[in-house]
Amino acid sequence: MKKKGVALLIVIIVMMVVFSMAVFMIDTSIKNRSLSSNALDKIHAYYSAESGIYELINKYKKNYSKLKVDEDGNIDSIEKLSVDDADSSMYENEMEVHKTYVSSITRDIHKEDYILFTLVMNSTGNYASQSSYIVSKVEIKYTYDLSKNEYDYSDYKIIYKGEYE
Repeated sequence: MKKKGVALLIVIIVMMVVFSMAVFMIDTSIKNRSLSSNALDKIHAYYSAESGIYELINKYKKNYSKLKVDEDGNIDSIEKLSVDDADSSMYENEMEVHKTYVSSITRDIHKEDYILFTLVMNSTGNYASQSSYIVSKVEIKYTYDLSKNEYDYSDYKIIYKGEYE
């Protein structure tokens, strides 16, 4: 009878050890999945914020494709614009949202050949529980068209783009 009791005790101890190892492995797997999911969500948030910057650049390209010059030589200017997901039909995902706005605009005229507008853009992107904040400095160039007496949108250049926590 004692042998059966000892054998039963050994079986119970072995089952407890195996069960503990299984619980530990499941717990480790869940934590690892959570960490990798958070890292992936952070990447999604960054790209969401970055897409807001490009969406705002395209909004400037569309809304300010030409700058008129009046009789007195005054040139139209551009205003501060912003975008968020309400403006966009591309991002209808509840988990991914971005908001982008222009915090400052400076204008630099170069010998009447072209005008450079330097815009500082701030963009926040969110995905699931993660968020990302990007500050970007963008130059938008308008080239003078003598035949039309106006400046036409030429191109843009991202001078700086940095992510902040």
